[in-house]
Amino acid sequence: MSICGTQTKEDCSRFQETSVLQSYILLEFYGVYVCDDTLLSKAQAIHHAVVGAIRELQMTHDGHASRLDSPEEPECIPSLAANNSATLQQRWREFIAEEERKRCIYAVYLLDSQLSIACNLRPQLSALEIKYQLPSADDLWAAPTAESWDKLQKEHFRSFNEHDDRFGTDEVTPSQGSLHGSTQDLLFNRPADPHPPALRLLWYSPFAALVLVTQLQMTARELTHASCLLLRPKLSRNAAMSDDNASHQQQRPLSILTEAQHGQISQALRNIAELAPQPQHHRHPAAASSSSSSTSALSTSATTEGNHPLWHSFWLTWRYTSLTLSHSDALLVSGVVETNLPAAIATAGHLARPRRKRYRDRYEDRDVFRILVDLERALVGIGRGPGCGGTNGSAVAGVPELENPFLTLLAFKISLIGWRIVRLTAMTAMADEGVAAYDGLGGGGGGRCDPSRFVLRSIMAAIGEDTGMSGDADGGRMMDAEVRYLRWVQEALQKRTVWPVGKWEAAIVQEAAAEAAEYAAMARECGGGGL
Repeated sequence: MSICGTQTKEDCSRFQETSVLQSYILLEFYGVYVCDDTLLSKAQAIHHAVVGAIRELQMTHDGHASRLDSPEEPECIPSLAANNSATLQQRWREFIAEEERKRCIYAVYLLDSQLSIACNLRPQLSALEIKYQLPSADDLWAAPTAESWDKLQKEHFRSFNEHDDRFGTDEVTPSQGSLHGSTQDLLFNRPADPHPPALRLLWYSPFAALVLVTQLQMTARELTHASCLLLRPKLSRNAAMSDDNASHQQQRPLSILTEAQHGQISQALRNIAELAPQPQHHRHPAAASSSSSSTSALSTSATTEGNHPLWHSFWLTWRYTSLTLSHSDALLVSGVVETNLPAAIATAGHLARPRRKRYRDRYEDRDVFRILVDLERALVGIGRGPGCGGTNGSAVAGVPELENPFLTLLAFKISLIGWRIVRLTAMTAMADEGVAAYDGLGGGGGGRCDPSRFVLRSIMAAIGEDTGMSGDADGGRMMDAEVRYLRWVQEALQKRTVWPVGKWEAAIVQEAAAEAAEYAAMARECGGGGL
């Protein structure tokens, strides 16, 4: 650290050396996620220095920004360019150097976004500034020789374009876009070209897909931040002295984004999901086996064990982004900014704690069912983990989960959303049972068609804790659902032992589980009352 600092302080242009930039990125990443206040302060200082140097040295673009922003002058498709064997080695080395620089800049952007999401800090980098093309396909980046790189490059661009169409139009194709341009392609799905060339290659590049879905998350955060000021009414303190009916009117809606904003980003998420390999554990076995032969050539590079952690990162970030369209991040909407990661984790856990009806947001049926679809699949992924310890993406008992610590943070935030839904549906199911018993209808007669029970059973089934959660389950099992859910989350987080983030999160959940157990015991003593 001191050597790097001395070199760059004396000569700021040293940041242009890829090895120096990579060293700073690694130091910053370690300082952010090791959960040490002193090191986090140093990491933030590094981040500020790196972002400042990138701007000062004009490293946010590759020198071809005008070309990237001019679709009327499309770039030459590399695989169709004349292949001069004498210059192949030189072109390969140039590709490696450019790709290294590009991936470093995108890594800085990802770290900037992660700091913003984790601690609710304002981002220092904007997608509008970064005018590099998207990261290339992973197999191109990992090609061992110039010849294999050239062969793979031709395969990528010619898989569906072997023959010319003499009767086709002479209209030029779009150039491979920058981060902002590709995000625009996702948000505004143009009928003329629903999947531009840069986006069609996402299947081969989980890093590029992760960058794009992170940008969609940051876009949603900016819209939410603005909507909190423009569209969300202030919570009246007079609600605390009102009855239940009046307090319902005082509650603010859970969903902050407008339907137009929600719909546009949701469509962008669906667009990018269509261009990425589906998680293997989300596919039906029969469907997976029937399609394996037809897609094996395409998916070999995308679903190998080496690429699996990045696709895990992509899908967990995708699910979190989709969830936060309806259930916004608590730190963001409350305006709480934390200066270190442990404090941010503790505050997120505190803000997720159950509150009286007059103090919590209003959960509409539409919001709950929107959340449910992504929550189920996210919980399956959290329980399964990235699977780095085993073969074919399967986890091995006793082997720690080698998960990016930021993904562990997202897993915690997703689990907190699930906790709110489990608590809410368990209380509603208990209240409905009490009403039915009072009316002489029995406790489980309408269980199978009760929306609250359906949502609760779906979540518990996703974590494998649905034993005794059938339609006629008694109220005791319903009240225990919250405790079982939190203990499952605690166990899942405790498996993440490589970085201290999981340990901090598990401690917060353990405390919540103990309080939930006390609440369930008191509720049983009161016969389901106190709701």
